[in-house]
Amino acid sequence: GFSKVSVLGRGVDTELFNPHRRSEELRRSYGATEDSPIALVVGRVSTEKNICLAILAFERMKQAFPEMVCMVVGDGPARAKLMRAHPDVLFPGYLTGERLAACYASCDIMLFPSETETFGNVLIEGMASGLAVLGYDYAAAGWHGSEGENLLKVPLGDEEAFVATSVRLLDPELRRSLGQAARATAESLAWPAIIDELESVLHQVIKR
Repeated sequence: GFSKVSVLGRGVDTELFNPHRRSEELRRSYGATEDSPIALVVGRVSTEKNICLAILAFERMKQAFPEMVCMVVGDGPARAKLMRAHPDVLFPGYLTGERLAACYASCDIMLFPSETETFGNVLIEGMASGLAVLGYDYAAAGWHGSEGENLLKVPLGDEEAFVATSVRLLDPELRRSLGQAARATAESLAWPAIIDELESVLHQVIKR
């Protein structure tokens, strides 16, 4: 019965999560060269986050670009098993604050394979960091993403399409254009814009 309803989304700290935090020294510590892309997954390392699909995508990309580096940031019950099964993937564990922000910005590709999301904070953190993102057309990627403009997305649950599409992100020009547009999208989701929207709603309520 409520007719006047507004949705206020979560925001992202665009000062913390920022492409300017990119570090060549950090990239070298991950084993990357100047030209080799780093593909990243961030989140709880558990079965429901579909990390195994991201690793399949990693493996497909590495067939085309053997020098690329793959990284899963986070912790969870599946981490130890995945580390044993995939020794070529980096698992630095749980990162926060500036360490996490520098990690995002020092990577190039973000894979977001989860099928169980509420909002998807890590996706917009990756977008704010200027990464080229691949996700399902669902949750945050479906809400904030325009296919081929600020990210790539495939139908929810289509694992074959997810893996096949990941290879497109090896194109540095595509990564650059997606990353720039992703950053612009994230700037519209910065906390000041969210607070402005809240103030607007409150003013409307007061006028009534």
